[in-house]
Amino acid sequence: MINAIKKLFGFGSKTDMAALIANGAVIIDVRSPAEYASGHISNSVNIPLGSLQSRL
Repeated sequence: MINAIKKLFGFGSKTDMAALIANGAVIIDVRSPAEYASGHISNSVNIPLGSLQSRL
């Protein structure tokens, strides 16, 4: 239970995004375009959450 709470609040082990991308992962950033423009992971794709929800 404590480990789940730590992960929820970002206290768990850090994820190596570069390694994930090198192995074929696609990072999808669901923030607004303005938030994405203010800073994001290199090579990530911005698909705002609202646009995903409207397709369900």
